Amino acid sequence: MSTKNIDICIARLHALYLEGLPYHEIADALTNEGFTTLRGCKFTQQVVNSIINRFVNGCTGRYTVAFKRAGAGAQA
Repeated sequence: MSTKNIDICIARLHALYLEGLPYHEIADALTNEGFTTLRGCKFTQQVVNSIINRFVNGCTGRYTVAFKRAGAGAQA
């Protein structure tokens, strides 16, 4: 997945998260919209939980950096 696609995917995840959707519904929406994980798998509740927890706990990584960018863009 390219950096641009990661940004688009995580921006979508972030928007769904802000809407208050449960993690399994976020995972289903991302999968139904054609997004896959970095390993090419479909999103699951556990993957969404992991991405959000890493962001909240301040960890780094490709998804977390994109999640931070999505949050910054949402607040601007």
